[in-house]
Amino acid sequence: MHWSINFHRFLQTPIWLLACALLTASHPVPQRDIPPAATFSSQVVTSWLTLQLQLTQTTPAPPPFTVRRFAYTGIALYESVVPGLASYQSMATQLNGLPPLPKPAARLNYYWPACANAAMATMSRYFHPMTSALPPTKPPSTR
Repeated sequence: MHWSINFHRFLQTPIWLLACALLTASHPVPQRDIPPAATFSSQVVTSWLTLQLQLTQTTPAPPPFTVRRFAYTGIALYESVVPGLASYQSMATQLNGLPPLPKPAARLNYYWPACANAAMATMSRYFHPMTSALPPTKPPSTR
């Protein structure tokens, strides 16, 4: 069936997208003393999840697609900051179809909020490609 082929492609694409997002998310910062990921505020993540929820409410999709969007985004987010969490490990080996992910360079420090931001931005652009980057503006008043 034509639908099953497209659905199969849909399931495969986020896996490669996740790998690309993680490459983008691990943008290194010049050598400095940067604390572990857990010491940073969760404001970046909270803001992106709020935006993603708003986008989901305004661009409806069947429940399986909506849940899958949040799951893939969560995995991308986790994998983008897990190298900065000493007692955590990657889920890459436990997820079926996820290729090996890049390792961060040992000699560089990473700014984890930027890594999280890049992962969330990449996934949001992928799942909501028709959404404008600019907020809607009010029409001019006619007084």
